[in-house]
Amino acid sequence: MQMAVGKQAEDLVMNVNGDGNVSSIDARKILRTAAGLEEIP
Repeated sequence: MQMAVGKQAEDLVMNVNGDGNVSSIDARKILRTAAGLEEIP
């Protein structure tokens, strides 16, 4: 989430939706994956 608001350098490894940016959408997908609610392809 800090990458999405510019508080931390962007690491494109965290760009899970493939749009070229790290955003809150990526953070949500990572959290849902960690909780076992979603899978990252």
